[in-house]
Amino acid sequence: YCQSLKELNLSNFDTSIVANMGSMFGRCSKLTSLDISNFNTSLVKQMQQMFFGSINLGYINLYNFDENNLNGYTYYYQNMFNKIPENVVVCIIRNFTEMKIFPKINKKINIFYCIFL
Repeated sequence: YCQSLKELNLSNFDTSIVANMGSMFGRCSKLTSLDISNFNTSLVKQMQQMFFGSINLGYINLYNFDENNLNGYTYYYQNMFNKIPENVVVCIIRNFTEMKIFPKINKKINIFYCIFL
């Protein structure tokens, strides 16, 4: 668990061979923002409860996430954002919402298409 973690620098984190990101940031209750835009998720098949219980997250940057290999069960996507704040801001690329994850979430999440200059 990462309950005491207040900040996290993942800018040099290599995820190029990761297949399972389930509960990766689960119960990181003191994190307020998370920038994982540099993650290579092209091989990831599982993201269930990835942010579960991160109750103070106000911002998540998923800008470069590739969800094409995720398992096709709705349950995995609904639980990805369980027990996080209702009005969390999520930064994504345009085609991310048109795919699997966001259309199946039953809570209010502020999704923005991010442009970085």
